[in-house]
Amino acid sequence: SPALAKDYGGGAFFIPYLIALFVIGIPVLILEISLGQFYQTGNVGVFGAFHARCRGVGVSAVACAYMLAVYYSMLMSWVTRAFFESWS
Repeated sequence: SPALAKDYGGGAFFIPYLIALFVIGIPVLILEISLGQFYQTGNVGVFGAFHARCRGVGVSAVACAYMLAVYYSMLMSWVTRAFFESWS
């Protein structure tokens, strides 16, 4: 619970998290969206436009997104199953 996190010093993580969010996270998100709009292509095409060898960065980003989606879909199925089994 948030009260326990506050009592045990978990709130000290919140300030660096917000700093990283506003200094790194949101600007990189805006940069990624604007580069995709400028080049009118996806991740692989954007990095490939910089240099042919940089296409691997785009491929790895797509692969990581795929693996994350597979993992979270499995996790959500476990949670949904546990929720419905808790009623029986």
